[in-house]
Amino acid sequence: MAPPHPASSDLAWLEDRVWTWACYTQSKILRGELYEALSALSWMREWVLFRVLAVRSSIRDRGARFAEDLVGEHGRRIASTVARPDPGAAMDALRTTVDLYTVLADPLLAREGVPRSNRARAVVIPALEAGLDWRPDHPS
Repeated sequence: MAPPHPASSDLAWLEDRVWTWACYTQSKILRGELYEALSALSWMREWVLFRVLAVRSSIRDRGARFAEDLVGEHGRRIASTVARPDPGAAMDALRTTVDLYTVLADPLLAREGVPRSNRARAVVIPALEAGLDWRPDHPS
């Protein structure tokens, strides 16, 4: 049996965690901790989106360094992941971050045979769709 491709382990690591990071960032926005949320969005852009773009291009990940060479057709959407300290703007940037992650990563996950975290996605994506109106379900 061949060893797993290095990209597959990196992608599996990201897929296992990105949904928790998205939930965490949304919680910061909902609590009004906007600078913490902006920091988390920046972190996700650098360590998730740019990493996935590097894997797509089969080049070494360098975070935000030389990211302009990576973004290509996704430049406008990447730029919209940068928000100002406003709850609505931060939520829009988070939604764009997660949507862009799925657009970029899903084909790579399939190519590398990495399973999607469907249970996590089923929780996080509807919460992001609810945005600023999201509230956790509490059993009676």
